[in-house]
Amino acid sequence: MKDLVISANECIDALRMAGFWVAETSKGCTLLKRGTRFVLVPDVLVLSPDVLDGILDAASLSEDGFLALLSEAPTMPDLRAVPAVPGL
Repeated sequence: MKDLVISANECIDALRMAGFWVAETSKGCTLLKRGTRFVLVPDVLVLSPDVLDGILDAASLSEDGFLALLSEAPTMPDLRAVPAVPGL
């Protein structure tokens, strides 16, 4: 998923819509669980394509299935994570 720009929060919301639940949060990551599957999502502003691919593999989700979930997810952007732009 090379061209997809997605935050950890958006990814977590989509995974929750797929039936995962937050099992644990710690500084730097969130662990989600569904049945015997565990998915670790790092707490970053934008997930790299390789990390997102690993998350989808761990969650056993196809790219199309994930995109469908993502389109339904209610996430609002986390504006606190966006650095201030001088002069704005």
